[in-house]
Amino acid sequence: MKKQNSNMLRLLRSFNYKRIINDINGLGYRYTLKNLIVTMAIYAVVTALVAIALNLDIAFSILMIAATVLFIPGLVHNAYKRKYDKILFSDVSQYIEQMLYSFKNNRKIYKSLQDIMPLFETSPIYADLEELSENILAEGNEAAIKYFDAKYSCNKITTVHGFFLESEKIGGDIDETINLLIDDNAAWKERTEGFRKDRNKWRTSIIGAIIISFALCILMEKMLPAEVGIIENVLVRITSVIVYVAEIMLYSIMDRRLSVSMIGNSASRSERQIIRYYEDFMSHDKTKILKKSLKTSLPILIIAIAVTFILKNTFVSIAAFVLAALVFFRPMISYRSHVRILKEEIRIQFPSWLMSMAMLAQSNSIQVALYKSIFCAPVVLKPELTTLCNALTDDPDSARPYHNFMKGFDMPDITASMKMFYAISSGAGADAKKQISDIIKRTNMMVDKAERHANDNFIAGLYSLFLAPQVVGGAKLMVDMVVFLVMFAGSAATLY
Repeated sequence: MKKQNSNMLRLLRSFNYKRIINDINGLGYRYTLKNLIVTMAIYAVVTALVAIALNLDIAFSILMIAATVLFIPGLVHNAYKRKYDKILFSDVSQYIEQMLYSFKNNRKIYKSLQDIMPLFETSPIYADLEELSENILAEGNEAAIKYFDAKYSCNKITTVHGFFLESEKIGGDIDETINLLIDDNAAWKERTEGFRKDRNKWRTSIIGAIIISFALCILMEKMLPAEVGIIENVLVRITSVIVYVAEIMLYSIMDRRLSVSMIGNSASRSERQIIRYYEDFMSHDKTKILKKSLKTSLPILIIAIAVTFILKNTFVSIAAFVLAALVFFRPMISYRSHVRILKEEIRIQFPSWLMSMAMLAQSNSIQVALYKSIFCAPVVLKPELTTLCNALTDDPDSARPYHNFMKGFDMPDITASMKMFYAISSGAGADAKKQISDIIKRTNMMVDKAERHANDNFIAGLYSLFLAPQVVGGAKLMVDMVVFLVMFAGSAATLY
């Protein structure tokens, strides 16, 4: 219910033209109500021509035009968001790169910021960099950077800034780490640009599917014999309007989904939802779940058996037994779904935490670094990190707390990384500096894998939007054919 309410609020906000105009102007563009009215007028004329092609009367034409005009503000807003985000991503990635190079030379955040700011005088982020510079002088590095990071909500910026804070505070040899971070930033740029191209290809494909689907509906009506008069049928006209509005809605959904920022963090679920899923996972009891499943499904099963013997209706009996089975297995299916979502979230979020942890480990002991990392860790990792730190407080020399980290999720990459932290903590193996460097390299590979996986999931989700117009168009064609056959049969009967 909450999700439905959230979607409804988003839909209503997309019709709020005043807020949308203010948002567009807030992105640095100049957009007025006059521009929006002209755009609406152009699309209203195009819609009127489509209505004429469908031979619709005034009432149906007005409905189609109203639907188009209602969605235009949201579509215009998304167009400007995509344009702005493309520039913003380029500037953010350049900012990270230039800051890394500058910090490598002078080892001071404020000095590095002053060195690179002239490069961004015409950039959308210049005002924020100025504000960051002023806040550093007024409030210090940590407070200023925390505010800046919250505004951008980008894992890459947060990780690099965390590294700067630790390095300026502690010092040490950071050249190799900076080189690795520069390589990671370059890989991020390449990966994201590839993802942008894939999104644009799918955008073109979905738009093509919508146009072809609706065009086929128009052509089919034109190809049927005019003597039958299918175009004049009220049901055909109503379904034409419904299909048009459905196609506009599908386009709007696709447009909004493809306007998501490229620099934002990739968490796919809300923090509250992740906490609830994790608590369910930790409190999972197979016996209790089985008892609950039996308790809820048993009444339905008894009814199914009674229906079988009393009514002797095979269809109703099968439906009742299927319903009982669904109710019985629902808690188990729900639990597995929650575990899958948690693992997906861990797979996405763990690499960014690992990078932060590797940065902290350069200037702190492993145990201190683990404790500090809790405060900047994603919510899906915080409970396990807290448990790990508590266990290390009780038994600081044991390897067991490291091995037990995320043990219930059975994720080998995480286990291998924690073993490396234990090796550094215990002084085993190679020197700590080399091992931390290896962790950062491993992290870069995990980040690449996780982000590519998240991008692939996003692209896979667009496939349903590609198929939807074909389903809607197919349903419309079926209605038209049924109406045609009924009317043809009726007209044939009058001849005899």
